[in-house]
Amino acid sequence: MFNKSTYYVLPMLNIRRSIIQNYLIGVYISSNKIKNMSDKNYVLVELKANKPSFFPIADRLELLPNYITKFKELDSYFYIFRILDEYIPDYQLYIKSKYSKLSSKIKDRIIVELDDRHKCYKHIMYPTQQYIDVIVNNLCPKPLTKCEEMIRSYERHRKKIEKVLKENEINELLNVETEYCNK
Repeated sequence: MFNKSTYYVLPMLNIRRSIIQNYLIGVYISSNKIKNMSDKNYVLVELKANKPSFFPIADRLELLPNYITKFKELDSYFYIFRILDEYIPDYQLYIKSKYSKLSSKIKDRIIVELDDRHKCYKHIMYPTQQYIDVIVNNLCPKPLTKCEEMIRSYERHRKKIEKVLKENEINELLNVETEYCNK
């Protein structure tokens, strides 16, 4: 499974994930291998040369105008690219997690590259009212009723209560709560 940068940042490098996905290990906006990467608008792309078909693709990557250099470490090749100038504002927004503020141009490029498992990113970039309502309801639930508070309190303290009360007393207590809730 790829990280978020794979979906959001690769299009800012003018690299299609679908072309390199068989070799792709990860896309990184920071790394201890390169100092101040994000300040320089650099991105590290890690690829694995696991098939002979890797090398023609690797040669094409090196022809991109934003390609800087590459190095090899164990079985991985690390490619350093610079974010294309036109996407630097979007890249800065991405770093700040301001996905819905990305330009329409890059949003559309990102959406084209999304696989079925990551289509939810579309809702993050183009939030609809329905999506916002779902998020708000999940993050800010409505206040609990008195009955819900009692039941949750009981569930939190169940083991303590069980030690003190006998089984029939617990059932009796539950019946009282049920009666209270049904009123």
